[in-house]
Formats: sequence, C-alpha cells, structure tokens
Amino acid sequence: SKDDGKYYAVKKSRQPFKGQFDRKCKMEEVAKHESLPQHPNCIRFYRAWEERGHLYIQTELCKFSLQEFCHTNHNISEAIIWNYMVDLLMALKHLHDHNLVHMDIKPENAFVSFDGISKLGDFGLVIDLTKK
Repeated sequence: SKDDGKYYAVKKSRQPFKGQFDRKCKMEEVAKHESLPQHPNCIRFYRAWEERGHLYIQTELCKFSLQEFCHTNHNISEAIIWNYMVDLLMALKHLHDHNLVHMDIKPENAFVSFDGISKLGDFGLVIDLTKK
C-alpha cells in the first residue's frame, strides 16, 4: 500500500455485479467478514470497495495457500499437518462461536501466514445462522 508501505492481498470479483441482487450477496460477504472479531486463525479483513462494477476485498497477505503448499511439498511431517489442522479448527470454532458456518473449506481457502500460522479465508460462502 502506498499509504503505509505494507503488503496486502486484494481479491477482485471475477465478474462485474450482475444486478442489485448479486451486488447484495457480495456485499453480505463483506459484512460478515467485517463484523467478525479478529482471530489469529482467520484472515484479517481491512477494507472493501467497489470499482467499475467489481468488488475488491483487501485482507492480510499470507505466504501461500495450503493447496500451493501441498503441491510443492510432498514430504510434509505429521507435526506440521497437526499444527495446521489445529489452527484451522480454532478458526472454525471462532466462526461457530459467532453463529457463522463456513461452507467452502478446502485447501485453496486455507492460508499460511509468513510466521507459519494457518488461517481460514474466503468468506463468500459463510452462512449466518442468526439470519434465516
């Protein structure tokens, strides 16, 4: 960022908004992530904005996704696997404690920070159990 000299991840929606309903759904993703209290095992949300019909979400930058890690490392120790698993379970507990359910858990949506902590990201398919 030119503002603070730090690096961030920015997720851009693949398609422009397809109308007001699509925009509303994407903005709900932002609202869920924004309202979730910070947790060391959840990707940190910074801000979101709309530009030329696309949604941009700025989050903390991680070193790699678990998918990338598994493709480049074929001899992963059991200790590392357990560490990442416990981190992700802590993230899930945090979401569940706030009545949220992540419906898209997969290696592409789990990340590892530069200090080795596993974090859950991509809140696009998170369901708020308080809103039925």
